Amino acid sequence: MALGGGLELALSCDSIVASAKAVLAFPETGIGIYPGLGGTQRTSRRIGKALTKWLVYTGQFLDAVTAEKIGLIDWAGPYAGLDRAVLQAIDQGKRALERRGPARSRQAVLGAIGSDPMMAGLVGLFERVSIAAVMAEAGTVGSVGPGATGPSATGAGPARSGPAGAGPARSGPAGAGPVRPGTPATGSANGGTSSGRGANGGPAGKEAAAVAAAEKILGKIRTKAPIALRLSEELIEKGGDAALDDGLAMEMAHMEEIFRSEDAIEGLSSVGRKQPAFRGR
Repeated sequence: MALGGGLELALSCDSIVASAKAVLAFPETGIGIYPGLGGTQRTSRRIGKALTKWLVYTGQFLDAVTAEKIGLIDWAGPYAGLDRAVLQAIDQGKRALERRGPARSRQAVLGAIGSDPMMAGLVGLFERVSIAAVMAEAGTVGSVGPGATGPSATGAGPARSGPAGAGPARSGPAGAGPVRPGTPATGSANGGTSSGRGANGGPAGKEAAAVAAAEKILGKIRTKAPIALRLSEELIEKGGDAALDDGLAMEMAHMEEIFRSEDAIEGLSSVGRKQPAFRGR
């Protein structure tokens, strides 16, 4: 498992290889803080702003195969192949300069994920999510913005297991299971309806499923620490438009602010004991 600081340490490397059984996540906003050692910055250089927001805001667990598919890591495969993958990464040499500029573009991200409808839906949704609206509980899919798309609920697990394709709930932040590749459908998540066959098989059914899954994601975000979410949004947006070094400096500049917050004290003192009750201060 590479969670929080462990994932940030991996992201500071030129190449990342992992066993297919590995699990990666940023659980910080669920304990009152944000990933402040490169998590809001280096992640967006690999997978763009929208998917970075998804991972940071929700704390979603990813399996390594999905992480490779979206570009968060460079290789995922059987444990027996790790040594060879490491040697191949060494042969490729240093790649740090490739990710010293702004966040990866939307076009590049969509090109990397290909025809995966769930990931494309997440990109569309998180390009429009506003933390202020979500935390004010005005952040229904309809208020997020026109044309936003979310993953279908097809194949989704229990209510806190994350977006479509997620496995069953498991222990860990928010009970999230790793997202695994699946075949969910997507649709416009703007709260409207479209004509089609029955409630499940036609366009209208897919539309409703996409809206329901997007609403579930927004509900999950509301369980996180408001200050940590607000700072994460600011850092991903502003830092993602800057050079990496400038983004990392922005990230560090807010560390004292976040660790002095009551939410951070509540969240960090609750680990392994209880569900934290955040107050946004």
